[in-house]
Amino acid sequence: MINPWPYPDDSAVPHHRSDEPTPLASIDERLADSVVEQLRADGRTSGQHITVTVQNRVAILNGWVDSVDAAHAASDQAWRTPGIIDVCNSLDQPDDDPADS
Repeated sequence: MINPWPYPDDSAVPHHRSDEPTPLASIDERLADSVVEQLRADGRTSGQHITVTVQNRVAILNGWVDSVDAAHAASDQAWRTPGIIDVCNSLDQPDDDPADS
């Protein structure tokens, strides 16, 4: 079956087809929800101040955790989430003292 493209001035024809792939933004939203679920289920990361953003299937972890173990666990949980292809762990930890810089 051939689906013709509408002419640019043909505003009466809808441009969205139901068989089009899911937009990447909605995939990223679902992946972020999955990462959050993983973090809540892990005793080392539940209750921590972690913000999860996913862009192009890359999990970005921001916020503050109370231990290095919690930061590592957050990365591990994000990596274990199916569909995540990379993790950027930007979590602040107790060892991250700005006065040391």
